[in-house]
Amino acid sequence: MINKVSKMSYTLFFIGLLPFIMVMGNSLFIPQVPFIQQSFQLTTVESGWFLTSFSVPAAFFVLIGGVVSDRFGRKRICAIGLLLIIGGCILSTIALFHVSTSWNVLIAGRIIQGIGAGIVSPLAMAFIAELYRGKERLKAFGTIEVYNGVGKLISPIIGGFILLLTWNISFILYLAISLLALAGLFISIRKESITNSSLSLKKVVHSQKQLWREHWRWLLPITYGGGVGMFLLFGYLFFLSYVSEQASPFPSEWNGAVIACPLIGLTVCSYVTGRFLKNSTDMYKQMMIYGVMLMIAGTLGLFARESFSLIVLAMFFFAAGLGIFLPAANAALAAIVSNETRGTVFASYSMIRFLGVALGPVMFGIWMTNVEQLIFNAFFFISGLALFMMMSWRCFPLGHDCDHEKMSHI
Repeated sequence: MINKVSKMSYTLFFIGLLPFIMVMGNSLFIPQVPFIQQSFQLTTVESGWFLTSFSVPAAFFVLIGGVVSDRFGRKRICAIGLLLIIGGCILSTIALFHVSTSWNVLIAGRIIQGIGAGIVSPLAMAFIAELYRGKERLKAFGTIEVYNGVGKLISPIIGGFILLLTWNISFILYLAISLLALAGLFISIRKESITNSSLSLKKVVHSQKQLWREHWRWLLPITYGGGVGMFLLFGYLFFLSYVSEQASPFPSEWNGAVIACPLIGLTVCSYVTGRFLKNSTDMYKQMMIYGVMLMIAGTLGLFARESFSLIVLAMFFFAAGLGIFLPAANAALAAIVSNETRGTVFASYSMIRFLGVALGPVMFGIWMTNVEQLIFNAFFFISGLALFMMMSWRCFPLGHDCDHEKMSHI
């Protein structure tokens, strides 16, 4: 029994590296963006493309990774994705030694990294849904969001201290962690997942339509919340990287630690939510409601932008709310999805989340010319989530129970 628990623990560790690698692909470089901008003499919007060139292909290949993993096996497809990340890191590192074409080749390497990261990203939740059951599955989903949060938390800190040497060794670190995940994949997951060789594009589209027809009241707030939450989070972090450079009382190498402060809230709340979450529709709804309330409060807190400390605190509250929302949303999604299409559904969900990651820095780079309008725009998007929840749910478990209602008729 002890050996089984130990095996499941280190299996979860290596599975957790998959979302860690995904978020590290951008979070590691966030505090380095102003220095990359100076090195290549870019505008603020152009420097945002250093992050977006990773996130956009990642977002689109998330869906492809999920579909092909349902058909050809998760372990095999995961290995291909990790090898692409490793190849992209090698290309980006080599590019820095060819000055005349370095920016174009560097971006090409980032695109390849994004494709690989997109392929592996949805597989973590699919692996967990297959390998864990009951309460252990709920804990595992919470743990995955912790890995997600830890990746966002420590990556900018590491990225900030890498600036003491040179920012381009970040690619070597990213390559090393991808190699570790690749080795762990073959060590900890010996058995290939059951594949569905008869799965066709027509069947995938039909199953997605059927799922939305039956469970749109869950899927609408889950998918919108995941996408908008990540859009605003990475937009805020991009914004904070520039605010830190201008207004932070700390040296530049500590700006990564400042950027990581909101992510402490995300990580801690993800961990706590995962540990206390129960397999109950009431609990899923309650956690999502509390998360949205904190995200709205954090966004409104940004109006006190005259104080650098209050800006960081407001972003902390927003990230904490997102940390409560995501584990509950993940668990609710797992509860309504069949085994045959789990990879595809989680891939679609992950694609929407990482489209948010991709667009956040670019849009905030444009909005930063008018900070007050930026805050109003952010409030509009997060208020939309509250509106969709009110439109979709017939019963709110605040002060009374709704658990008697079926998940398809919530």
